[in-house]
Amino acid sequence: QIKQKTESSQEHENIVKIAALLEENDFTAKYIRSIKNKITANLSLAELNDFETVQKKVLEWIASSIPTKKEERKKQGLIALVGPTGIGKTTTLAKLAAYYILAVSKLEKRSLDVRVITLDQFRIGAAFQIKKYCEHMGIPLIIATDPLDLHKYLDLYKDSADIICIDTTGRSPTDPEKILEMQKYFDEIEPGRIETHLVVSAVTKAADIIEIIKQYSVFNFSSLIITKLDETAHVGSIISVLDEYKIPVAYITEGQTVPKDIARASKLVLLRKLTGFSLDYINDNFDDEISIVWS
Repeated sequence: QIKQKTESSQEHENIVKIAALLEENDFTAKYIRSIKNKITANLSLAELNDFETVQKKVLEWIASSIPTKKEERKKQGLIALVGPTGIGKTTTLAKLAAYYILAVSKLEKRSLDVRVITLDQFRIGAAFQIKKYCEHMGIPLIIATDPLDLHKYLDLYKDSADIICIDTTGRSPTDPEKILEMQKYFDEIEPGRIETHLVVSAVTKAADIIEIIKQYSVFNFSSLIITKLDETAHVGSIISVLDEYKIPVAYITEGQTVPKDIARASKLVLLRKLTGFSLDYINDNFDDEISIVWS
């Protein structure tokens, strides 16, 4: 305690101030230490004395620590969403299917053939929920009861469907056996054919997100989809985890509206959620937002 007090008293007041701001935004202690070390190593005393300069530099470092994934269209897109229960996975799948039917079809100037397969037979109302979404979008819903059933439908639509979206059963990260059971559905799919996204909620604590990432690593997911961004005012936890694990974000959802309320991931969307930082500076200096044009 004496050592911590001594070290704290030796810190520049603007380092203490920016650390408090990061803590207010729920950044992890590890991330805050990293930012403090960067300030010490990279800023002159004159720059350090100007809090506005410190804040701008810290925003640049935060932005650089948010990896985003570029969208790559394959001849056939095979997309699976995995993740725990209660994070809006099924609604997100419906938004993603609508995104391809409306926005991507408009961009490519042709109607994409999109299919939806659900593996979720256990959650009450899950199949009914995705069925209503599919009916609204004019997509036939397929329910796969076991791994052989899934492979049968994948083979059936291998040459016809442009996009196949797969909704999986949500499993608790504290139940690794059930997660492995779900992973068996994808065992026989050839490497590189399927693009798997891990869905996490923006309201989840950093330690819990880390545990989810560890338990769901068996799926070899390529990116994250962040849901419920509208339900939190503190995004430091999710940014800290993105930086620590270097996992890119593919999409971000805010709200429950289908087909909208989904966006391609961008640094700007997350930076705008930071409390206490200059929104004008963020809007003027970070512009990687990708607009979705719905038909």
